Amino acid sequence: MQNDQLTNIKLEITRRALMDPFQYYDLEHSEELYLFLRHLYVRTVGSFSLNLNREISQVRPIKNNNELDFTNLLFPKKQCNQILKVLRDRGYAQSPSIEGLSDECDSLRSSLDLTHKDNSRTSRHIMCKLNDLYNHHIVRRLCRDKSIKYIADNYLNCNSILNLVCAWKTSFVPKAIRTLSSDAQLFHFDCDHNRFLKIFLYLDDVDRSHGPHVYIPYTSINHRYSMPNELQKDGRISNIDVIKYGLVPEFISGKKGTFIFGDTHSLHKGTPVTKNSNRYVLQLQYVDSTFGAKPIFSKDQIKLLNQ
Repeated sequence: MQNDQLTNIKLEITRRALMDPFQYYDLEHSEELYLFLRHLYVRTVGSFSLNLNREISQVRPIKNNNELDFTNLLFPKKQCNQILKVLRDRGYAQSPSIEGLSDECDSLRSSLDLTHKDNSRTSRHIMCKLNDLYNHHIVRRLCRDKSIKYIADNYLNCNSILNLVCAWKTSFVPKAIRTLSSDAQLFHFDCDHNRFLKIFLYLDDVDRSHGPHVYIPYTSINHRYSMPNELQKDGRISNIDVIKYGLVPEFISGKKGTFIFGDTHSLHKGTPVTKNSNRYVLQLQYVDSTFGAKPIFSKDQIKLLNQ
């Protein structure tokens, strides 16, 4: 590819990323530009995304940081800032289980038990229709909680956008027919958008038998330059390569009501659950720009999520 072609592609990605996040949904999705965003993330060792994020922060700066009243929010301001500190350092932060969420978690978990898998080889039952999700108070509560938005804004350095909500149940699948790659149970990084933060809520107790989330600290965008060259690629990475290059995964167990704040630019994966066990998760995703992978929700749904 000629340099002028690559320059034009970068300019178009930047133009779309700096658009009003709702107006972006009026454009036709470009899979080619999205794939170039991923390519540029790897090729520039994250610097393209960081530079673009700085431009986004100028166009859509954080709003009302000092005016936010943390009374009756899920996380007090001191805890939010502690979560941010760990996030910026390690790429992931975990909060202890929050009391009072048990019944709300149980309601969503029961709905997940009624979902069906796409095929017998996958271990995941996914709920991603917003109307179904919004029937649950726990979903509406998290989407509207300003302390979560505070963490997302300050991690992404802008007025972030909540663009995805989903929930899933991971169940046991025999090893002989298991599909680790398609079930995201091999190490990888996400790059559906320029910069993003995912918030996971465990809807049930999770220990090593329940397929805990696994991540590798110090592999997020801020640390990517220090990763071995052999791992600087867009694709699945085997456990053998992770061990070979001295990376140390961490398993995230936790009680029902445990929150995980994850920059999934970090290397991470799910893990299989053992027989007669399940894992239930609710996920929110905040982005610095709605440009990226093909949208799952409509513009009106995104507006609803960001009221």
